[in-house]
Amino acid sequence: MSRDNLKSSSDPMHDVIVIAVDGPGGSGKSTVSRELAQRLGLGYLDTGAMYRVATLAAKNWGFSETDFQSDKQVQRFVDKLAKTNLDFSLDPEDQKTHLGPDDVTAKIRSPEVDAMVSHVAACAPVRELMVANQKSLIMASTERYPGVVVEGRDIGTVVAPSAQAKFFVTASPLVRATRRALQFDEGDANRGADRIAQEAERLAARDEVDSRRAVSPLTQANDASVIDSSQMSVFETVSTIEAQLLEKLGVHQGLPRVVIVGRPNVGKSTLVNRLTASGRAVTEDKPGVTRDAVSYEGEWNGREFQFIDTGGWAQKGEELGLKIADIAKESASRADLVLFVVDASVGVTAEDEQLAAMLRRLGVRVLLVANKADDTNLDAAAGSFWSLGFGEPQQVSALQGRHSGDLLDEIVAQLPEPSAVLRSIWPKVAIVGQPNVGKSSLLNALAKGQVALTADMPGTTVDPVDEVVQIGDRVWQLMDTAGLRRKSHTAQGHEYYASIRSERVIEDSDLVLLLIDATQGVGEQDKRLASMIDDYGRGLVVVMNKWDLLDEDSRERIEAEYASELGHVSWAPRVNISATTGRNLEGLTKALAVSWDSYKKRISTARLNALVEEIVISNPHPIRGGKQPKMKYASQVGVRPPTFVLHTRGKLDATYLRFIERRLREQFGFEGTPLRLRVKPQKRG
Repeated sequence: MSRDNLKSSSDPMHDVIVIAVDGPGGSGKSTVSRELAQRLGLGYLDTGAMYRVATLAAKNWGFSETDFQSDKQVQRFVDKLAKTNLDFSLDPEDQKTHLGPDDVTAKIRSPEVDAMVSHVAACAPVRELMVANQKSLIMASTERYPGVVVEGRDIGTVVAPSAQAKFFVTASPLVRATRRALQFDEGDANRGADRIAQEAERLAARDEVDSRRAVSPLTQANDASVIDSSQMSVFETVSTIEAQLLEKLGVHQGLPRVVIVGRPNVGKSTLVNRLTASGRAVTEDKPGVTRDAVSYEGEWNGREFQFIDTGGWAQKGEELGLKIADIAKESASRADLVLFVVDASVGVTAEDEQLAAMLRRLGVRVLLVANKADDTNLDAAAGSFWSLGFGEPQQVSALQGRHSGDLLDEIVAQLPEPSAVLRSIWPKVAIVGQPNVGKSSLLNALAKGQVALTADMPGTTVDPVDEVVQIGDRVWQLMDTAGLRRKSHTAQGHEYYASIRSERVIEDSDLVLLLIDATQGVGEQDKRLASMIDDYGRGLVVVMNKWDLLDEDSRERIEAEYASELGHVSWAPRVNISATTGRNLEGLTKALAVSWDSYKKRISTARLNALVEEIVISNPHPIRGGKQPKMKYASQVGVRPPTFVLHTRGKLDATYLRFIERRLREQFGFEGTPLRLRVKPQKRG
C-alpha cells in the first residue's frame, strides 16, 4: 500500500485510524487482531461477535434457520433486534458482550451459535443493521483510543473500505478446523481426528453459505495484504502485520516530511520557529546550535506536516561538523520537500553551490528560500540565487515574519497529497540521562544504524531525535535527548535549552529509558530525573550502561548505591548493558515490552474489588481519632499510567495508600509503570 493508495475520501470514517483484518472462520484473525490492538494501544472491535449476539438472540427468541429464508420472519427479527440493547466493549484486554442486561461473552462462542451464525449473517436486513452499528462503534472509538483494529469478514470491503491498512488473514482448511476444534474443546490437546473432521465439515458448509453473499467474505479487498497464518503462531502473525504496518504507512507516522537544510547560521531554526509559531527550535546568534535532525509538527490551512530542522551543512571542517552534515544529508534523502535556506544578505557562497549539487544528486523536490530578506532593497540581490538551479527563491525574513505566510502557501502547494495518518500508535520512548552516558550510542545500537549524532565528548546532542524503528518483534518511536547536567534554572547556553527540551520529551513520551553510567554511579541528577519521570507518570526502565567496564567490587558497590538512591522507583526494571558492544540489548528490549504492557494494563472491576475485600478483611486501616477509615470499593479509571479511584469512608493515610499500591503490584504485576491512586471519600449525608 503506497501513499497514493491512502488518499483522502468523502468517507467520514477516513479520518479515524482503522486497521481492517478480514478472513475466513478459524483463520485466527480474532486472536491476532486482539493481540495487535493490545500491542499498539488501539481499540478492538470484533464484528463477528456482533453477528454471534444476533444469532444468540434469534435462538433465545425461538427463531430457526428456516425462519431466515422467510422475508417476513427476517423483518420481524430485525425489528426486534433493532430495539434491543447490544453492548460491545472496545477494550482488547477486557472484551465483554451484552445482550440486553445479560453478559453473553461466553455463550456466543458455543458450537450451537457457530452452526447457525452464517444463516443469520447472510440475511441482507440483518447485515444492514449490523454494518450500521459497526460504523457507529468505529467512529465512537476515537473518544477513548487513537484508533481501532476491526476484525471481521467484510471490513475492508464493506464496513470500512477507507481503512488505512487492510489485512486478509487466512489458513489451510485443516489448520482452521484444528483451531476451531481446540477452541470449542476449551484447550483440550487430546482432541481426536473425528472432532477435527466435524469442524472441517462445519467450516466448509459455512464457506459455502458465505460464497453466496453479494460481497463474499472469502474475497479480500483489492488493497489488502494476505497473511497465511497456517505455519505461524499468533506471536509471529502479529509481528508480521506490525512490520508491514511500519513499511506501508511509513516510519514518520504518515505526515509529509519538510526537511530544512542550509549552511550554518543562515537562520534555519529561526525559520522553524516562525513557521510553526512554537518557539521550540533553539536559536543563538552563532553557528552550530542545531546538530541533530529535529522534528516539529506544522500546520497551515488544514494541512499537517513535519518540519525537520537539521544542523548546518559543510563539506570541510572538523569531524563533528562533518557528522552533522552527514545527518542533514540523510534527512534530506527521505524528505517529501526540502527547504534549501540561503542568506539573502550574503548572496551565493561556495558552500551553497556544493549543497545545491548534493541536493540535485539526491533527486529530491527542493524549494529555495532566501532568508534574512529584511529589506526590500535586498529583493534584487536575491535574484543571484537563480544560479543554484532551483528556480526563483522564496524571499522571507524569519526574524520579522516577512512573507512567511506566502512561504507556507508554497510549501503546502508542493507537498504530496495528504496520506492517511497512523499517528501515535507506537509507544514513544525517551532516552534520557547525564551527558556522555551513551544515549546516542544506545539509540544507534537499537536502530541498527546511525540516526543520532555520536562523538566522544559530552554535550554532543542538544536536540531530541525522533526515530521509529523495529526492534525484534515490536515497533517503538525512540527519542534521544541531550544530557542533563544540572537543573534548568541553573544551566546556561546549550545546557539550558537542552534541559528544557529534554523535559518536554519526557512529558511527551510513554516510556523512558533512564541511562546511567555504571562507572560513575548514581548521581543527584539521576535521582532528579527518576523523580521527574515518576511525577509525569511515565513508564520507566533504568539502564546501567558500561556495565562491562566494572570489576566485581565495583558492581557490589553500585548494587548497594542503587537500592539506596533510587528506591523511590523500585517498581522500575533495571537492565545492565553495554551500548557500544551490544551486551544484553535483548534484555533491554524485553524490559521495554514489560513496562509498556504494564503501562496500559487494565484490571477488571471484579478482580480489583476481590483484592479490596481481601485487604479490608486482613489489613484494615488503623483507627484514627476514634474512627476507622475504610475502603468500600475501587475502580480503574484510566491507563498510561494505570489510575485507580478508591471509594472510601474517611480519608486514608499515605502509608496505607503505599501499602495498597504494594498489594496491587504483588497481585497484578505493574512492573515498569507508576500507579496513580485517588481517594474519593463518601460524602456525609
